[in-house]
Amino acid sequence: MTTTYIPVDRVEAQKAHQVRLRLDPATIDEYATAMANNAIFPPVIAFSENGSDRVVLADGYHRLAAARKAKLMEIETDLREGTPTDALPFALGANSKHGLPRSKKD
Repeated sequence: MTTTYIPVDRVEAQKAHQVRLRLDPATIDEYATAMANNAIFPPVIAFSENGSDRVVLADGYHRLAAARKAKLMEIETDLREGTPTDALPFALGANSKHGLPRSKKD
C-alpha cells in the first residue's frame, strides 16, 4: 500500500458515501484528542480520477472529522484511482472488520 498526505480540506466527505446513520461525536472527540497528541491512525481511503484534483472519501469519515476538529492540515491517505462512483462499493464494505462497529440502524 502506498499512501500520501492530502490537505484535509481537499478530501470530499460525500453524504451519499457515508453508510452510517450518523457520525458518533464521542468517537470524533476521542480520535481528535489522540491525533492532537500525535497518535498514529490508519490512513483514510479515498478515490481520485487520473488527472483530477477531486479526492472522494470512501473509508475514514470519523478520522477525517477528527482531523478537522484537531485542526490538522493534512491526513494520511491511501489514494486509489477511480471515480466517485467507485468509492461507493468500497464504502459499503468499510468497517466490516475494523473501526467503530456498525449498529443495526447503520
